[in-house]
Amino acid sequence: MVCQKCINQTFHYPIVSAITSPTFSLSKFIASIISPLAGKTNSYVKNSSHFKLMISEETIGFDEIMVSFDVKSLFTNVPLPEALDVIKDKLVKDMIEQH
Repeated sequence: MVCQKCINQTFHYPIVSAITSPTFSLSKFIASIISPLAGKTNSYVKNSSHFKLMISEETIGFDEIMVSFDVKSLFTNVPLPEALDVIKDKLVKDMIEQH
């Protein structure tokens, strides 16, 4: 149950351009390397239509419920060494599959 007070809250987030930041070019370069990996995992969801298609054949048992989580600040909680290991492994596997 959501309280009425919470529903009427307005949140303001700053909009900051990072195009001129020192890490922008590096981030853009890294994104070009790892973006081809997107969509190659069974947990990848492109958009809400893709999600609808994925769950259309799922059956929810009488003792189960479907839940939705609002993901907030997800990437700030990802351990960097493990993330780098996963990316490296995926890149190596992708390179092997292409040759």
